[in-house]
Amino acid sequence: MDRIYVAGFDVFYPDWKEKRYFVYQELCSKYGFEMQAQKAAADEGKTLGERIFLKNIHYLDNCEYVVANLNTFRGMEPDSGTCFEIGYAYALGKKIYGYLDDGRTMLEKVGARADAKGFTVEDFDYLNMPEKEDDTLTITVTTDAAEKDGIVFQSTDYGATWEYKGLVQIAN
Repeated sequence: MDRIYVAGFDVFYPDWKEKRYFVYQELCSKYGFEMQAQKAAADEGKTLGERIFLKNIHYLDNCEYVVANLNTFRGMEPDSGTCFEIGYAYALGKKIYGYLDDGRTMLEKVGARADAKGFTVEDFDYLNMPEKEDDTLTITVTTDAAEKDGIVFQSTDYGATWEYKGLVQIAN
């Protein structure tokens, strides 16, 4: 049975241990997956933070998929622990799926090119971010003018150099 690591701030809900954990576990089981998620700290480690970290790393090392809650938590961005877990899983080559309730870009959420403190707000096009398969990164570049065509580039050196691979039809 494939294992899914459930990442996100859901563990901070007051009913996580008594209710939500079991709801998520049942949902994973319904679709043939074994859920990996933080329920209680492991016995290893000196501090609570270290115990949680070691348990999460263990789960991430031993799962095939990561499903991450990327909704905002304690501010305008996703939970920092979840971001670490996604980065760690990405480095291990895991399949990662994230979800958001609000699909707007950060620029759309803030409404300006700088936030209240003057920091630049990036305008990332998340639909055109690189995809990773084995040691190859692939990016498909599209424009508003050519909604049905994409230009494909690939990199086998983690983005240091990119090679043009041709055009592709984008499915609607």
